[in-house]
Amino acid sequence: MRHKHGLPPISPHDCIKDAVAVEMFDHIWTNVVEILEELIRKNWEVTLTGRRKEKEKLKVAEAKSPQGLISRINTDLMSVPPSRSFASQSISLASDLNAPR
Repeated sequence: MRHKHGLPPISPHDCIKDAVAVEMFDHIWTNVVEILEELIRKNWEVTLTGRRKEKEKLKVAEAKSPQGLISRINTDLMSVPPSRSFASQSISLASDLNAPR
């Protein structure tokens, strides 16, 4: 038996099969790339929208937080002068706190 080295035999049928396979691969790969681009775009949109919503929720939470509420109450209390009964209560409370036990 004799072995030939070099290029394999090339027939028109093999060339057509190869050309069809290449065209099919290109078509399928193009579709895959388009689908991936769409998925990536949607993922980015969802991510960005989610981050915006989180920022809005944080702003609302900060506005409603006890710390924000306390600072608002303190600001409101500073703008209203205390009544005489309030002043006498705070003085008696201070003396109760400082009393030796």
